[in-house]
Amino acid sequence: MIAATDIKDEKSLRQWLEEWPKSQGMDEKAARKVAVRIAHRAAMRVFSIAWEWFASEDARKRDLTALPILRSNLISGVASTCPTPEISRAADAAANAAADAAFAAAYAADTAANAADIWKQIVKDAILLEEGRDLSTDLLWAETPPDWFQAGEVVMLEAWRDAPDVWGFWTRWWLGATRGEPLNWDLQTKVALIEDEEWAQGPEHIAGVIGGIEAEFKSGSRSALSKASSFDYEFDPIHYWMKLVGFSGDLARIEEKGQVEAFKDDAATLLDDLQDFIDYAQDAKTNSNSASLTVRAAEKLLSELQKCCEQDTIRVRALIEKGAYLNSFALEADLEAEFGPTLAKMLFDRIDQIKALSQTHLAGALIELAPLKELELAEHDPAFVLEKLKASLSVIREQRDDALIKLSPEGEAAFDSMFEDLVELESAIQVAPTDERKTFLLKRFAEKVGAFGANAGHYIEKAKSGSGVVGSWLDGLIKNFKRWKSLQDILDFFDKLGGGPPPV
Repeated sequence: MIAATDIKDEKSLRQWLEEWPKSQGMDEKAARKVAVRIAHRAAMRVFSIAWEWFASEDARKRDLTALPILRSNLISGVASTCPTPEISRAADAAANAAADAAFAAAYAADTAANAADIWKQIVKDAILLEEGRDLSTDLLWAETPPDWFQAGEVVMLEAWRDAPDVWGFWTRWWLGATRGEPLNWDLQTKVALIEDEEWAQGPEHIAGVIGGIEAEFKSGSRSALSKASSFDYEFDPIHYWMKLVGFSGDLARIEEKGQVEAFKDDAATLLDDLQDFIDYAQDAKTNSNSASLTVRAAEKLLSELQKCCEQDTIRVRALIEKGAYLNSFALEADLEAEFGPTLAKMLFDRIDQIKALSQTHLAGALIELAPLKELELAEHDPAFVLEKLKASLSVIREQRDDALIKLSPEGEAAFDSMFEDLVELESAIQVAPTDERKTFLLKRFAEKVGAFGANAGHYIEKAKSGSGVVGSWLDGLIKNFKRWKSLQDILDFFDKLGGGPPPV
């Protein structure tokens, strides 16, 4: 079997596309996605040069525009992420519609583009795929784009900006696709599925159709509570599952300030110091429930810090959330009675480190998690709430609907861990020694239910989008998720999710 580094021409690329997916145990559907992803990115790299020809007098005489190829490129991008039968049919139709325009522009693109640059990037794409990367969020060019690409892109974008009513969507789509920040996949899917008759009426007409679709998406703007997920989810094309990742915007804030290495150094110091506390506390703790919750919270934070330092996985919101829970439990527990004054001071020193880490490096993400603190359990019985969550967790794990791409094993473990935390809290609530302690634990329970819900809702949204299935029962569920305002909204979501898909 050849490796990605052995790709040199069309023959070796075809061999790699045939052999590598099989070596990874991919089925035909997953293997096709790999091929489409490679082809899509290659086509995008030469499009800006082809645009110059479409602006020429020769193109105008033939009544040809770039729209059919733009449509084909958009659909191939969607097909490489959401390969549904509907998208496959749309891709076939788009390819037929684009054929004449593509052949007419081919000469201009082939003579202007540097073939060596294109093949170099195809090899890099294949290498990234072998490493398990999702190329939909990678830059189109691994290094600075070549001069011929940049020159063509400048001309194209200037032309589009001169006619924003016609080319505004395509400008946003192009910049997102080439800069590793693709537009919402549900939005792109809806654009891809616009009927052939609409596309045939030209750029001005299709701009109005797309404008209507975008207006629908804007009217469905999401609530702050629905954005309080600890994790983002990214499609893994090798294993065909959704893996847990940090939110790119959170990490970008650190990168913009040039603080990545400083953050990792501070996190490594906290990791070592927190491990020391846990080691001592394990020996010193009694059977007190409050101590158990405090140490458990410290262990959860330690685990997330280890991922950050040892696996180079920075999940900003997960760190903030776990640090905040440790702080809460430490403030409510009588640490000196449980551990003695020395260990109590040691823990509060660690908490000061956590606060400094968050305030110095992670402040931007704190805003997204703030709505969780406003949740109240009210009259809801914790045991009853747990039953709702258990049923929902079953739906997530069992994958009862093709409209959902399954979670990675790590993702399943993360949800199991969140559920176990809630079970422990519910047990602690039952034996709380004072009303004050019970009130505190009920508040933490409500926050954790909100966190579980936000993570579940975000997973359903991303996994449904990645599947590309149109018209699922989950569409209404996702719409409601984006409008969450209270804990009752979350519990209603769990009721519907736990019930599973309607009978066929």
